[in-house]
Amino acid sequence: MDDLFHQARLENAQHWAEHRRPISAETLRRKLHVGAARSRVLAAAVRLDDALPASPGGL
Repeated sequence: MDDLFHQARLENAQHWAEHRRPISAETLRRKLHVGAARSRVLAAAVRLDDALPASPGGL
């Protein structure tokens, strides 16, 4: 799942750069060739990761 999460983060960053909004679960589903349930989990995880402040010291 870590590889998928990493790929989802990359896809989200690219999507933000192009559309100025987070990537949807449906778009992740198509781009990563995963099921609907997994794409929803990944979309939620990516959004949560974006919402968390960066930790001090780069940890």
